[in-house]
Amino acid sequence: MAKKDSGTMNVPLPDSDDVENPTIGVPEPKYEWMGLTNEWGTRVKPDEYGLRLGALNVGIYGEVPEFWDDQTRRPRGALPRPGVPPLPYNLRAKHQLWADSSADLYEEGIQRRWVPATDVPWDSLEALPEEIERAVCQVATELMQYSNTEIEIVTYWQDQMS
Repeated sequence: MAKKDSGTMNVPLPDSDDVENPTIGVPEPKYEWMGLTNEWGTRVKPDEYGLRLGALNVGIYGEVPEFWDDQTRRPRGALPRPGVPPLPYNLRAKHQLWADSSADLYEEGIQRRWVPATDVPWDSLEALPEEIERAVCQVATELMQYSNTEIEIVTYWQDQMS
């Protein structure tokens, strides 16, 4: 990419064979934001099981205050942005939102899950009798309804969590 003196870069246009000027001036990226941090140099190292979610809770990113004053979507460790309007969060206390075991439970759920596309030997399955097929479909439908109810309950609370 050719660089102009005016703080812009010439970037080639896709499919520019039939255009007289096959490039467009794009503002040069600014990286000032990279120096703005509450804690620079924080590093997370994988253990023998790899990089797991619980390992990310280090330094100020792992400190969960007893009460979260910020009513924006600012993540832990991030600098506040002026002018961001507050959101109507009702749940902001640590005891309402946080469990130290959450990361481990999530990791266990990921590791134990099964993938039907690869874990079920679809080629070797035999067809079920019609009445059993309908019964299995009915059970699957009921389980799906339970899942939808759980999603609706969680999403109701999610809007209220800081």
